[in-house]
Amino acid sequence: MASVTTSGTLVGYIFDVSNTVSGKIAAGVVVFSVLWEFWVRYKAEELDERDVKARQAMKEASPADAPPNPFLNLRAVNHYRRRYIWPGAVLVPLRLCGVVSVLLFAGSIGWVICATGDVRDKPLTGWRKTLLDTVGRFTARLMLFLVGFHYVEVRGKAATPAEAPVVVGNHRGPFEPLYLIASHDCCLVSAAENRWPIIRYGMDALQFIFVERAGKGRGQVVETIKRRATEGGWPQVALFPEGTTTNGKALIKFKAGAFIPGVPVQPVAFEFPNSEVDIDPSWVFGVKGPSMGLFTVTLRLMSSWSNPMRVTYLPVVHPTKEEKENPAVFAERVRRVIAAELKVPCTEHELEDALLATAAVKSKMDPEQAVVEFGKFKRLWNMTLVDARGLLEEFRKLDTDQDGEVTIEQFATLLGVPVDGTLLAGLFATMNNKSVTPRSTINFRQFLSGMAKASATMEGHEKSELCFDACDLSRDGKLTEAELGAVMKLGFSSVTKQQVHEIFCKMTGDPGKKYVTREQFTGFLKATPEYLLVFDMLRKVADVTVSGHEPESPLGLGNPRMSSRQSFIRHRKAFLDSKTFANTDRA
Repeated sequence: MASVTTSGTLVGYIFDVSNTVSGKIAAGVVVFSVLWEFWVRYKAEELDERDVKARQAMKEASPADAPPNPFLNLRAVNHYRRRYIWPGAVLVPLRLCGVVSVLLFAGSIGWVICATGDVRDKPLTGWRKTLLDTVGRFTARLMLFLVGFHYVEVRGKAATPAEAPVVVGNHRGPFEPLYLIASHDCCLVSAAENRWPIIRYGMDALQFIFVERAGKGRGQVVETIKRRATEGGWPQVALFPEGTTTNGKALIKFKAGAFIPGVPVQPVAFEFPNSEVDIDPSWVFGVKGPSMGLFTVTLRLMSSWSNPMRVTYLPVVHPTKEEKENPAVFAERVRRVIAAELKVPCTEHELEDALLATAAVKSKMDPEQAVVEFGKFKRLWNMTLVDARGLLEEFRKLDTDQDGEVTIEQFATLLGVPVDGTLLAGLFATMNNKSVTPRSTINFRQFLSGMAKASATMEGHEKSELCFDACDLSRDGKLTEAELGAVMKLGFSSVTKQQVHEIFCKMTGDPGKKYVTREQFTGFLKATPEYLLVFDMLRKVADVTVSGHEPESPLGLGNPRMSSRQSFIRHRKAFLDSKTFANTDRA
């Protein structure tokens, strides 16, 4: 009877309150919030036509078997704007004030710990260790709470430092590190540029290991990881071996640094179940192009009522003898373990893809174009990031209409040659892997692939040396402008004297020079692999012409076994004809 009375009293109280002005306002807010939540999550997406069209265009531009782009946030931009209206208008200011206060407090605690003893070369002990494990780690969990991660679902069991000295996981934003700090006795490896004012003291107190993006001091960082993972007394070393953040659609290549010590590793899989229907916490590029800053990602998370996180501790992975000798093999096995738990593919994307995408944005290009699975280019053709950035800039100059595609006419403009004959079409076809039509185009990935293949054939300058020998018709070790024109006529029948002169000046670097030396020629081809493609094909076309055989491929790549004597006779005749070329200007 008492319970019934109590229940009735409570219902009556609620009914009475709902009849007051404040009660009606509160009820209205609740109803509005529920309806708004439903509309934002499930209905408003249908209205984001511009975002849908942008995503559809990207899908059509990618091959059917292309791997997912791990550096792009496809969530509709308008979705986040609606979140800022409600409940963001109320939640964001309150949470932002709380985050700033916690950061200042964490920085002061870190300063106290750093100012009272060494934090770089020895594990923390005594009262400093106690302060870090209580107050320090509590502030990390409070930060997660303020950003909206009220509840973290944990699966599996975390290993002790003795069982697994190293912990590795996938990386989508700054929130996985915060969770590990809040729940583990661990020190993290982070990029040096993340050592921001105020919080740098907290990072130092947590004994972070900092690594330079440019590669400076990487050997010392690896030694520090190895020492902490193998010496007793240190907390677990936690790393995110992808080296950058992704959108969680794929697991990119792991860096080997975490696996060099050859000790047992515990993989951890981080998931954000809400990201498909609400806020995506991925710190990557937006669908419109520009990179989203950490502040933007944090504001978006703060504008949601709650953001769930799921953490799965996977069984400890012990390296085999082979994996201890080859850390890359160990890294790949651990990567596949995490990918299987997340149910995502493993791709050959690397940190360099993200850096290329950043360079594309700075050049006012779509970052989607620059994500090319750089690991393949590195593995197959030893391409460096510097080379890729240079070719990205060349592609930007070619793509005059900024549509992400280059036509054969634009490609001819880069080379400074006429659009005629089969040679240029053959060059173009090697890059787009299709038969060439007047409307054929290539994207940056295809352009980069073609240039990479050309560069890879230059081991010991062998290919460029052969090209010089083919062009040096007089065999005196000096390439004149007339000789260059004679050889170019073999592939470009309507080439003009002005076009040949401009290419010749590019080789010499001085309009007054009368000839190009072997060193200048090979250096020019090394710096401009697109011309290596041209001259290599010119050499092969000349060989086919002299040999009298049909080309072995539809691109006219010819018979490499033709005698050097035959080649010399044919080129000698072309050289004699070059006197006519020298006195003729084809319009």
